[in-house]
Amino acid sequence: MTSPKTILNTIISTLQEADSLSAIKHVLKGEPPQSKYKAFPFIFAEWNGGRQQPATTSNKLSIEDIFYIVVVDRHPSPTEAEDNIMDYAESIETALASDRTLNGAVAHSYVSNREKQKQFSSDYSVVAARITLSTYRRN
Repeated sequence: MTSPKTILNTIISTLQEADSLSAIKHVLKGEPPQSKYKAFPFIFAEWNGGRQQPATTSNKLSIEDIFYIVVVDRHPSPTEAEDNIMDYAESIETALASDRTLNGAVAHSYVSNREKQKQFSSDYSVVAARITLSTYRRN
């Protein structure tokens, strides 16, 4: 059975290889400390646990793993920051949907939620979108 670490590494590789995300400066594993927020835009991906429940047949478990993929951008224009983050979120979703098995690491994956957050940092709008990817492991 594939581990969450292997799945996360596959997610990161998928995002790094996506042509539509070539403007992204870094794709990181886990949220960096705020002092490391230097190169915008950036993405970080992290495992957020998941559910286990008995499968319908045999003596196996059905395992769902949840991953957060967060894209963060900063811009002096609030409108530009909003537009950029929506474009990046769409590109992330497209890249993840292009291979729902994540190169065979899972049985199925899909984007189950999207959220946006905005704050201001001196003269900049900082906008982030968190995309929740739900995956089901092969048994």
